[in-house]
Amino acid sequence: MAKPITGLRLRPPRTSGKDGAEIWDADFRFGKGFDLGATAMLTPYIGAGYHYWNRNLTGGFPLAYREEYEHGYAGGGLMLQWVPVQRLVLEVHGLVGSTFDAKMATSNTVGPVIRPQSYRLGSSELYMVGASADFAFTDRWRGNVGVEWTRFKYGQSAPSLIDGTLEPGSRTDTVTVRAGIGYSFYATPVVAKY
Repeated sequence: MAKPITGLRLRPPRTSGKDGAEIWDADFRFGKGFDLGATAMLTPYIGAGYHYWNRNLTGGFPLAYREEYEHGYAGGGLMLQWVPVQRLVLEVHGLVGSTFDAKMATSNTVGPVIRPQSYRLGSSELYMVGASADFAFTDRWRGNVGVEWTRFKYGQSAPSLIDGTLEPGSRTDTVTVRAGIGYSFYATPVVAKY
């Protein structure tokens, strides 16, 4: 059975659309696994993380205008791992939590004057659901594929004291697909029970 999850996972920025948006996510989970027989494990865990989204809406200088959204999150979840055959671990997980310290900041522009502003967006519920498959090719090399869906909301901000503008409420749904190859510097069995 795979070991209980602990650790930090960083996803590099990825670009989408035509505005050169960058998204950074950091995620940390800590849990304790409980055997459900010889080939399955249930792990309750606590999780926390950080989300950053930078949107470049008007291109480059001299009319550059950016919006930077960010928030932290924390919650609790469950992960179920199952070993249907030797060297293959299938996993499903889910987390329910809340965002905190959500905010959006704008940049200055040179053309039509937009002053830099910062808006507080409140807290909201956050949901994450994912699944993955991990296969050990050898005692040192492994491959992993997975998908994760996340949903969170930003509340409407209070009107700005500078010019009365506000950031409207919104909902975000993301789907992250990942694939990777891993190498272990210590040759240890991936599956402890057969």
